[in-house]
Amino acid sequence: LDLGCGDATLLLHAVATRNCRAIGYELDADAFARAQQNCSSSTDADRIALHQADARTAALAGVTVIFLFLPATALEDLVPLLLERAAPGPRIVAHEQPALPATLEPQQRRLLVAEDIMTVAYRWVC
Repeated sequence: LDLGCGDATLLLHAVATRNCRAIGYELDADAFARAQQNCSSSTDADRIALHQADARTAALAGVTVIFLFLPATALEDLVPLLLERAAPGPRIVAHEQPALPATLEPQQRRLLVAEDIMTVAYRWVC
């Protein structure tokens, strides 16, 4: 589940490399249109569900990973809501943020290094 999925790049990569299903929520109409276009041209389109809706309304049943690449201000409201609403088990992963609010202390921080990039991922378990 990618909340704020933008043009669906992460969703497309996930289904292509992890043999999974993916769900994306995007509120912005332009980004949602790009996501629809990108997914419709993919051979994996049948494994991706897109919703133009607020991330706070996302259906969480059966979700194993919740990915958030959103501003820290959005995370401050969203992470506690997800921790409350999700069944036990799913992992919430947030991409590097300049400063997380003190109320959002993650259970784990992990430095991720690839060929030309370095970032930090934060993780909570529901």
